Amino acid sequence: MDTLTPLTPLTILAVEDNPADIDAVQWVLTAHALTYDLQVIENANQAFSFFDQLTESEHTRCPDILLLDLNLSVARAQRA
Repeated sequence: MDTLTPLTPLTILAVEDNPADIDAVQWVLTAHALTYDLQVIENANQAFSFFDQLTESEHTRCPDILLLDLNLSVARAQRA
């Protein structure tokens, strides 16, 4: 099966605290010869900050793909 390569790299945001899972994601992307820009956020607080900045800035580009670890622990109990 042929894989189409996009002209611009996919921007991928992974919210993941397990390095082995990030390695697996990178392996799959590389195995399929995809061009990508992978940003990793390792905890929920950093993810909240990223999305707060995304909503507040006109110049921050939204990622094409979001990979979200649903088992992240949240350090702050409430969001303002």
